[in-house]
Amino acid sequence: VLANILVIAEVHTYYQYIARAVVLFVAVVAYTMKRRYT
Repeated sequence: VLANILVIAEVHTYYQYIARAVVLFVAVVAYTMKRRYT
């Protein structure tokens, strides 16, 4: 059970990093598009 919790925690932090990376990427792309087409 403890190992299961550990795996879930690791996956959770992994997805958190992915979510941050995606948000950052989208923000950068949006900013670039704004600069390009404005």
